Amino acid sequence: MLKVVLQAQLPDHLIKTLTVDLTQPDNYPCALTTDSETLREYCASLIIVLLNQLESPEQQEHIIGILSELVNVLAEDLKAPRFVNSVKGLVMMRGEAV
Repeated sequence: MLKVVLQAQLPDHLIKTLTVDLTQPDNYPCALTTDSETLREYCASLIIVLLNQLESPEQQEHIIGILSELVNVLAEDLKAPRFVNSVKGLVMMRGEAV
């Protein structure tokens, strides 16, 4: 389900929310080196490990902790700006046209 949502076209109201102004480049959180899709795959993999129930209860606790932190990072990453208002118009932070 989340994979489909992450690959869907963003609606205009979300593009507006995820856009920053070039005149204030430090006004947004630093982008992660890992993209949202990779974070989602990490979370899915940890869920599969937990569902297999092959780890000790102590290891499961640690995996749940890591999973929780990754989900929080993913949630913050999904809220981070992706677009920039430039002289050429709206562009992706990586320079691609929207």
